[in-house]
Amino acid sequence: MACQGAALKDRGKVRLEAAGTGLRKGLRVVRWEGEVKLKEIVRHVRAEFAPDLDCACLHRSESERVPGWLLYLVKLTEAFELRLDAPQEKLFAIPKEYKAYWR
Repeated sequence: MACQGAALKDRGKVRLEAAGTGLRKGLRVVRWEGEVKLKEIVRHVRAEFAPDLDCACLHRSESERVPGWLLYLVKLTEAFELRLDAPQEKLFAIPKEYKAYWR
């Protein structure tokens, strides 16, 4: 399945397995999920990678809980805006007041 290399790098001690495809921010994503028990903690990870963006991670959630109890930790990372056109030139402009000092 697509983005397997990215899923292996992302896992954070959790073995991720392919869990389907979908759309996020209008782009096709490949979902990977996994769960592992670390002593008395159960960690669940879900990540969505975009093959058209060189498998960039557009969404990742990680949760931890004690078996049989409510979640006590949730981490969420998500792309909230995508611009697929060329970057604006002003991002690379050097301010007029900039001075370089060399030794």
